[in-house]
Amino acid sequence: MVDHGTSAVSLNHAIAGLKFFFTVTLDRPELMVRMQPVRVPRILPVVLSPDQVRRLIEAAGNLKHQTALSVAYGAGLST
Repeated sequence: MVDHGTSAVSLNHAIAGLKFFFTVTLDRPELMVRMQPVRVPRILPVVLSPDQVRRLIEAAGNLKHQTALSVAYGAGLST
């Protein structure tokens, strides 16, 4: 999977499935002792400047959409 360029998240899913299979289904946990999950790099979020936030909210068509964007951004739901 690594040679085919599979992402770290997909590799971790496969490892978790194999670990469950060998540990629970086959009752052979010793076969997975050396298998470690792949470290997934953390990515810093994009932080908008106050001017960018203002322009984003003003770009919404009406007050209802502006309010929804304001609440979403204020709650940290948008990136």
